[in-house]
Amino acid sequence: MAVHAAAPQEYYASTANQAEALIIDVASRVQTGSALRMDMSVLSKSPARLSGLEIYWADGVLEVECLEHQTRIKMLAGLTLDRGRRLDDPNPAFHVWSDNAPGSPARALEEFVCRGHPDSDLKPLASLTEFASAFEGGAATAQANSRPPTSGGPPPAPSPQGAVAPAGLAPYYRFGGVPDSAELHDIAGVKRTGPYAFTTLITLRLKPYTMGGTDFYWVEYTEEFDCEGHRFRNDATFSLLTLDRSQAFNSADKAKLGAWGPDKPETNGRAVEDLVCRGKVEEGEIGVYDLTAFQRQFFASMRQQPVR
Repeated sequence: MAVHAAAPQEYYASTANQAEALIIDVASRVQTGSALRMDMSVLSKSPARLSGLEIYWADGVLEVECLEHQTRIKMLAGLTLDRGRRLDDPNPAFHVWSDNAPGSPARALEEFVCRGHPDSDLKPLASLTEFASAFEGGAATAQANSRPPTSGGPPPAPSPQGAVAPAGLAPYYRFGGVPDSAELHDIAGVKRTGPYAFTTLITLRLKPYTMGGTDFYWVEYTEEFDCEGHRFRNDATFSLLTLDRSQAFNSADKAKLGAWGPDKPETNGRAVEDLVCRGKVEEGEIGVYDLTAFQRQFFASMRQQPVR
């Protein structure tokens, strides 16, 4: 497997996903064994609103295992559309490996970076800024003209909603739920420790919890999966967030994991395990790319405004 030398910052973009574009820097490729690592960016149509900024870009590292046909990513920072302001991830780490299935965009990308096979969806770029302006309809230039001066000091830490899922997956997936709530699993935030995978279960409620005069519509807590033993357990502690996710209440400072329960075959629990541990999406699992847009759609589907 040969890796050809290239000029600095040789960008290629894939827009197979209309909601976001994947950009890789072929010139940054570094080979270790049968794996290649390179710089990558993801540009989203809908921004994540973090610490008062609209984050369109997510910069990180893409790793492709050329013989095992797998891909994983590590996100490093989120940036505004004009790339003028940046929020660094304080604890960057690689996400779980995902399979590059034959015929998928991920396999086509593998064929291009590992073997030099042409991919009709990958287009060379002259400039990230020019590409962003075209992809977002000229908004990058407008944002650059209106951007306030950067304040001193370190940037605030981004929330998990700024993360990006492994190639081919949405950041979140919805699994059914009950009539007065919707449940999402945070796939972009999956962390692996040996055979164990940790993710966040996010619940959006039609009726809020009210504490101290503040309405909390979002509930989040940690789930742990034993990917080899087919077991799961939940954290007894939780976080509550307001509808715009700007205020939070944490029930405790330390996690309190409960007892293990089985993920039996052909159950919803095993389907979640397959998604979290193996990146396998089952029929009926709905990908979600933006929590703000999702909550609007959720309440619209209920044909009412949030209950207060």
